[in-house]
Amino acid sequence: MKIEVRKPTEEEKKLAESWPIWEKEVSEFPWKYDAQETCFILEGEATVSVNDGSESAAFSAGDWVVFSPGPECTWRVTAPIKKKYKFGWLNLLILSGLGILAFGLITFALILKKFKMAEKDTI
Repeated sequence: MKIEVRKPTEEEKKLAESWPIWEKEVSEFPWKYDAQETCFILEGEATVSVNDGSESAAFSAGDWVVFSPGPECTWRVTAPIKKKYKFGWLNLLILSGLGILAFGLITFALILKKFKMAEKDTI
């Protein structure tokens, strides 16, 4: 499991505006990430530790946190936390140059497919 903690770009902050909100009181609980989760921490603070001791990350209001899928972990919420969150990798792909490239390739493939279908109709 990899946990990335950093400050978000302005573009990422805008992207997170449409995401759902999750809130949790001071507590400790187990969790397992089966899919990537990206979070924008609005309030509070927490530490997430991988149960095998291989990694731990602390974060607080204003942080952008990305959890990769992996082993079980433990959340320790030390100040009531409020976050925007999104499961999956598509939102990050869109932000990258790869997202732009992938969009272009998909669009090209759809146009090509439509062109080939139209060509068959004229024969």
